[in-house]
Amino acid sequence: MVALMWFFGARAADRPAVEVAASTGFQGNNPFVSRGFYGGRVALVPSNRIRLVLDASGSPFREERLKGLGFILVDRAYHGADDPSPPFSQPIDAMSWKAAAELAWTPYDAGIHLREADLAVRVSLVSGLEALGLANYRLTKPGSSVVLEDDGREVHLGPTVGIAFDLLPWPWLVVGTELRATGYVDRKPQYDPEIPVDDRRVVVPVVQSVSVGTRW
Repeated sequence: MVALMWFFGARAADRPAVEVAASTGFQGNNPFVSRGFYGGRVALVPSNRIRLVLDASGSPFREERLKGLGFILVDRAYHGADDPSPPFSQPIDAMSWKAAAELAWTPYDAGIHLREADLAVRVSLVSGLEALGLANYRLTKPGSSVVLEDDGREVHLGPTVGIAFDLLPWPWLVVGTELRATGYVDRKPQYDPEIPVDDRRVVVPVVQSVSVGTRW
């Protein structure tokens, strides 16, 4: 007979631990380019309720990562006039790396006992500070072709919040997923390279990630 029992806080001893994980994820709310991330995280676990997390990942950029609005803009520019007035110029920001220091609080920590198996479920609220490295590009149309030009690099720092869901099928294995949003202040898009823009806007990239790691 299979016995199934849920309980709070009884999955593992409330003792210090270290977790190391590899992660991959994507930013879904950039309308111009697809952003996939690869990296890892280290967490100090002083108790079952608290984790101190350092997280870092990078995202290589290639022109074939253009999507959605990026394709539409390229198509409209390509079929437009060879000498448009004003000149066609579309800024595109692509996150190239990110690094965060976070505090994860676990209000829900439950275990499932299924015969000899012992599976833990951990739901955490995450908050902290995240640094974001942006690679700036600009779609232009010199003559009859559309070109993606490098337009410099920027680094922004902002608060980050998220929610994480982890499974621990064994005391040493952690499999998880996390949804995180980070906010920062940036200038509004500059469509004409000759006309500077001083107005600001709030940008909130959202990243969904999955991770596999070990705990000891």
